Amino acid sequence: MSASASSPTPSKGLPLAQVLPAISSPVRCAILRELAKGESLPNVELARRLRTTPSAISKHFSVLYRQRVVSFKHGRYVIASGLLSDDRQSIDFGCLLIRLHHRE
Repeated sequence: MSASASSPTPSKGLPLAQVLPAISSPVRCAILRELAKGESLPNVELARRLRTTPSAISKHFSVLYRQRVVSFKHGRYVIASGLLSDDRQSIDFGCLLIRLHHRE
């Protein structure tokens, strides 16, 4: 994914068929938990935090990006605009609300 890639912007909610593939992996859920903490992160940093390879993280980001769950801006990923609650405790997909449990 290049830095010039446009960021997908979800409409008010995402269809369940789009959300389920995005959250069906424990690694992708862990990625979302990390991003929900408030930092925009490059895949190398997420790989370090999740103890996996940057290549594996890139593959997971590809799914999250394609399903419009994350945006890519300036070489970093963030949860797509409008999905994360103000208190960063949940992601509201419209069809599904995910409560995040941040592990310290």
